[in-house]
Amino acid sequence: MKKNGYRLLTTSIAVVTLIIIFFAHYSIGVVEKSSMRKIIVQRIDKIVSKIEENETEAFTNFGFQESNIQEEIEKRTSDSIEQQNPSLQIDTDDEESSSEYFEQIASIPTSDEVLRYFNLFQSGTYVMSDKEPLEADFVIPIRASHSKGYLLQCYKSGHVNKVYISVLLSRRIGKEYMNGLNRDGELVHIEAIESEKIIGIYFNENGRRKFKAHLSENISTREQLHLQGYKVIYNEFDRIEFNVLPLDIYNHIKRLVFQSFTANGKPVDNNYYDAEWSVLKHYSINRQVHEIKRHDFIPNSLFDNRVKLNSVVKIRFLSNDKDLKVKLVDYPTNVAEIIDGVQIVNIMKPLGASIKGKTIGDIIKVGDTNTEVEIIEIR
Repeated sequence: MKKNGYRLLTTSIAVVTLIIIFFAHYSIGVVEKSSMRKIIVQRIDKIVSKIEENETEAFTNFGFQESNIQEEIEKRTSDSIEQQNPSLQIDTDDEESSSEYFEQIASIPTSDEVLRYFNLFQSGTYVMSDKEPLEADFVIPIRASHSKGYLLQCYKSGHVNKVYISVLLSRRIGKEYMNGLNRDGELVHIEAIESEKIIGIYFNENGRRKFKAHLSENISTREQLHLQGYKVIYNEFDRIEFNVLPLDIYNHIKRLVFQSFTANGKPVDNNYYDAEWSVLKHYSINRQVHEIKRHDFIPNSLFDNRVKLNSVVKIRFLSNDKDLKVKLVDYPTNVAEIIDGVQIVNIMKPLGASIKGKTIGDIIKVGDTNTEVEIIEIR
């Protein structure tokens, strides 16, 4: 292709030039018409012959033959593939696929070790530590997987403040900082997340327990810990609980995930959503097991506080969502002995024996009954 084009171009230029010369000479009578035609034909043949000789020499000397070009392409392609990681799969249909693959690899931490501990006190002061947690009111391990994630601060008023984890990691270790929470709100849930999640909300409205969920991506991210955050519930409620859920279960509970924060939610006893309730319950149990396993690896763990003799324990009955405070004792008790709002329970009775040795977050079946309780607090 290149050779034929080159020949056609140069020949055309030569012919046009000779024709121009012919008409110039003929018009002024320098030569006769027949003589000029003969001269033009001779010169064109000579030019074409010369072009073919030069053309072949030029392509041969500079290695531009089609076979050489193809060999060069194959050689470069082969070399580039050999330099790549043999385990890397390259998608030839998408030029950006390889760069996207490397970005994904770069974002995956090699381990999920604890980078820092976010130690937050009710006063609003906080300290970042790296070796072990402090005796603070809230202790949040910041792991490697959280480094590009967020801190969720959820308040009793129904507000959620979402803060970049990078803000916490930029703080000096051991230094005391102020304004770690909103002074006008009661912090009821705080959690570090590695990426966007689903925020599940359980609440009581007019004595009925309800649930709704929202995507955390719909909450703007801030850099200040003391902000009130976004209001995510507008119902009249008397108690609220936040439960952070993975996006993996979105398709299974999407009928309960709402775009608008003014959504009323659904009663948890609505049988129309039995499939969703089953997924949420299954995830809740699995998460508790997962968290207990992870707590074992936290140095000087604050999660070793377990129910024992003389413990005052706040439990929640899952059947009716009622809370009860009990104190475990080793002496005989009356059926309903209550002191300062705390029911006295013998440690050998079914309830006492069932919760003994358990820790916060555990869900326990009481004796041989179908009653299930969750441990909320231990003192």
